[in-house]
Amino acid sequence: MRPNTLIRILVFSWGVLLCAAGWAEPSARRLNQDGIEAYRKADYSKAEEQFEKAARRAPDNLLLQYNAGAAKASQEKMDEAQKDFEKVSAARDRELAARANFGKGVVSYRQAEKKQQANDLKGALEEAKAAEEANKKVLRAGPDDDDARVNLEMACQLRKEIEKQLQQQKDKEQQEKNKEQEKQKEDQQKQDQQKQDKQEDQQKQDKEQEQQKQDKQQQDQQNQEKQDQNKEEQARKEQEKKEQEQKAQQDKQQKDQAQDAGKDKARQEQMDKDVTRSVLNLLDENDVAALKRMMKERYGRVRHPDKDW
Repeated sequence: MRPNTLIRILVFSWGVLLCAAGWAEPSARRLNQDGIEAYRKADYSKAEEQFEKAARRAPDNLLLQYNAGAAKASQEKMDEAQKDFEKVSAARDRELAARANFGKGVVSYRQAEKKQQANDLKGALEEAKAAEEANKKVLRAGPDDDDARVNLEMACQLRKEIEKQLQQQKDKEQQEKNKEQEKQKEDQQKQDQQKQDKQEDQQKQDKEQEQQKQDKQQQDQQNQEKQDQNKEEQARKEQEKKEQEQKAQQDKQQKDQAQDAGKDKARQEQMDKDVTRSVLNLLDENDVAALKRMMKERYGRVRHPDKDW
């Protein structure tokens, strides 16, 4: 059910209007009448034009401004119409102000519906509340205005509907927010787990690398020790060989020396023999006997030569 959206143009008896100061301009009366005729024929564009001209001729007459707003609202120029109604709602004439508030209620309701359809729920709620307030003002001025009462009920229903939609939207947004937060939490947990896994992998790699390093150092140390042992063994063998060679050379030298000494001794003995033989061959028997005695006294015994001379 839609609210009563009839925005009624106020037409007073010209006798009354002629008594008003605002109607002193005859052309404004004619333009207003032309606008009323166009409005009744649903020619709202022409009606707006005539009412606007009339309002410019008699700017103090808010009735003309109201009529212009009604023509604009009938063309769905809601923002422009609302400005006119807002201005007229401050009129001293209570009935004219009530009609302006009625128009404000209708425009606000229409705007609330449009914003609701556009999913601008906050804007729609403001418009629905404005429609409620406008119709309440109409009823305070005239409690018997059934159109305003119907419009108020419709505005209340629309407000409640929008508030429900807002709550649903809020709940949905909260659910989505919770879902997003949960997703972020899961993503964070996943990232933390990946980070932890990466750290563990890195620690494992570091440990393996350290173990490999230690194994390599140990192997290098063992290889070095083995090389040192081989070098020592080689040096020992070379030393032993050298000592053996030196010993062999010394033994050979000693042997050669012994052989040379033996040869020298033999040569000396042979020389002594030869000398002795030569000397003895030159001595006579008396000299030989004297020599033997002398040798016996010195050496204890006399060595007899192999050959008797």
